[in-house]
Amino acid sequence: MLCSSRRNPLDVEKLLHLSLDFLELSPSDLCSCALVAHSWVQPAQSRLFRSPRTTNPYFLLASSNVISLHETLLCEPRLIPLVRELDIRYPYIAQHALDSICRLGFTHVTTLALKIRDDLSSSAAETLRTLSTLPTLRSLSLETIESEKLAFPLCMPLFDRCSSTIEHLTLRCYRFAEDGLSNASYDTARIQLRSLRLEIQRRPKLAHCSSLNPLTLAPFDLSYLKALSVEENSSAPWDCVSWPSIELLDFMPNFKRDTALLKRFSSLHLSNLSFLRLQIRDSILPTLHILKTIARSLENGNAPNLRNIVIVLVDFTTLKSKTPAWVEFDSVLCAFPVGCPEIELEYRYHAHGLKRALTKALLPNSISCGKVKVVRGSWQRSKDDIWWRGMVQKL
Repeated sequence: MLCSSRRNPLDVEKLLHLSLDFLELSPSDLCSCALVAHSWVQPAQSRLFRSPRTTNPYFLLASSNVISLHETLLCEPRLIPLVRELDIRYPYIAQHALDSICRLGFTHVTTLALKIRDDLSSSAAETLRTLSTLPTLRSLSLETIESEKLAFPLCMPLFDRCSSTIEHLTLRCYRFAEDGLSNASYDTARIQLRSLRLEIQRRPKLAHCSSLNPLTLAPFDLSYLKALSVEENSSAPWDCVSWPSIELLDFMPNFKRDTALLKRFSSLHLSNLSFLRLQIRDSILPTLHILKTIARSLENGNAPNLRNIVIVLVDFTTLKSKTPAWVEFDSVLCAFPVGCPEIELEYRYHAHGLKRALTKALLPNSISCGKVKVVRGSWQRSKDDIWWRGMVQKL
């Protein structure tokens, strides 16, 4: 005889949370789940409002989405603490919509993403700066890369009095000239970052001007960094980094930009480095130099925690022919011990037979002996961003 007091599976908390986790990307399903039972309301709503969709790719609908969110939260203030992530795109969200959402007084927002596509009005800058001062903020992303008009100085007010609790920063914008900016000051103390992702490109109209790394003007302390990612052609704050603390390093080696770093790479203390991702576009020589240095470091016990190396091929021109550099590349990879670190070669295109070409022509020995695993990657930046967030969360 079945026990009448047996618990309803729908009320088993662990099963409920596991089930709702599969629906996090489906707001309509989460809304339906919130109506199933009283015990389902809070778990479903916490996922539904954790990262509300305040943006929309269609200009006419974006502001209405924000206003709708504002009205919902205004009617149900108990939902405000459930909001943990905000994604704001300006000017696709009108000023009145920005003002309304900022007046709600968020208490638990930990992640803020600002994508700015046009000149900031003074009122918009002040509104966005209000969001960047939230005391619970842990992650800040600022992107202005699609507009050449938005060099870093125009976005500097966003960092004025920004929250001292920020640990993770993603910055995508253009470099700028030193016109009167060297005396910039901030009200905040130095903010200790744990992760930094940079894509700071040179503005074509300022190519003749001397450039200044914007991070030297911002209140961020890089000496505690655990994760650093530097996109192609970006300014790289190599001298500000405390290398013994770095656990994750992702960049595209460049002889012209990174000359000083490549010369002294062998002398860097990489005792905590566990994950290294190297991207190749035009030439494999800088990456070859790094790999040879890493191989020597492993032999000498200077990189004891290195577990993964990912080599990303982002340009087909590097695969056109089997040059002497590729022969040496194959030889260097063969010299690594099997499985420690694990080495992956990731290609980001869809050419027919590319994996076969890698195996048969370019890297026949290192792949056939099991030293290197070939995998297929993705061009989509959104997937790369998800990869970065996942890696940072593991630190």
